[in-house]
Order: sequence, then C-alpha cells, then structure tokens
Amino acid sequence: MGTLGTRIYNFFQTGQDANDNPGNRAYAVEDCSLRALPMEDIWLHRKPVDNSRVVRAVNPDDNLTSLKALGSAAVGMALLIGLLLPSAYNLMAGYRIHQLQQEKSGLVTEKAALETERARLLSPAELAKAAKQQDFQAAPDRVVLLNPNLDSSFAMNVKVGK
Repeated sequence: MGTLGTRIYNFFQTGQDANDNPGNRAYAVEDCSLRALPMEDIWLHRKPVDNSRVVRAVNPDDNLTSLKALGSAAVGMALLIGLLLPSAYNLMAGYRIHQLQQEKSGLVTEKAALETERARLLSPAELAKAAKQQDFQAAPDRVVLLNPNLDSSFAMNVKVGK
C-alpha cells in the first residue's frame, strides 16, 4: 500500500501507480507491516461494577471538621474585610473631597458673578435709571440726608471742635 507520498513519488518516477501491478501491492503490504509488540498476547477483561447498593460510612468527625473550616473561613474573611475597609473608606473619602472641591470652585465662581451683578444693579446710575423707569418720586418729607455736613466726625467717633 504505502503512504500517499510514496505513491506519488513512484508515479512520477515510473509512470505507474502501485495499484496497477499486483506484485507491487504485496510488496508494499509486507514492507509496511509491523513487528510484534511486547505483551501483545495479554488480554484485560473489564468487569462491570455496580455500586448502587454501597453506602458511605458515616464519620462523626466530618461535621466538626466542616464546622472548623467554615469558622476559620468566616474569621479569615472578617480579618480581610477589616484590613481592607480603612483603605476603601479613605479612597471613597478622597473622591468625596474632590467632588466637594469642584463644587466649592463652582460656587465661588457663581458668587463672584452674583456679586458683580449686584454691584452693577446697585450702582447710582442704575438706581437712577430704575427710578425713572418706575416714575418714582420721593416725597420731600421722606428724604433723609445722611451726614449733610460731610465731616468725618461720625465715622471717627470724635467730636470736632469741642
């Protein structure tokens, strides 16, 4: 028989296929046969085993062993959580601090904008403009002049000239 490579090689060399000549076929079978393997004559028999009626023997120490394993696992987890909890808390606190800093910077920016708007609205020119738009006329008896003398005695809490 031979391998495919041998057959192709023989075809191109001789121009014939190995199957065309019966003598070549016998030669190919003899050439490829293997020698006897060691212990080839041993035959192993597998007997079917039915374990359906077998019951496992109860070991009284199994319950205690499993409870010890469960307890040690619980203690180990509690220790692990106890070790990792502070670092996780610090991480979350860092995120919260960063968030509050961003909120503070936004509020400071908003406060500055509101103070600028308030200063613009309370300027004397803006107040006069708003008074003209609303036709506001103050009664003469309601007008109070603060510090008509324009001296600084009130601001300094000092009596001038006495």
